[in-house]
Amino acid sequence: KIVEIEPQMISEDFSFYQEHVPGLFYFIGTRNAEKGYVYPLHNAKFNFDDTILMHGLETYRSVLLHKNSIAEK
Repeated sequence: KIVEIEPQMISEDFSFYQEHVPGLFYFIGTRNAEKGYVYPLHNAKFNFDDTILMHGLETYRSVLLHKNSIAEK
């Protein structure tokens, strides 16, 4: 499930890396209202279900596999 969002002004140095090396920056959604995980990252009440990390790994794996399939053509 991918949701494209508008560009955001966040405090991140990633764009400086992309001046030299192509890259991709993406967010992994962690919000889960049923479990009460509704607070943003830098909030003292922030929490998340760690199984979401597997979704992040799978997304990263898919990007790498897609990149490799393009490189082989």
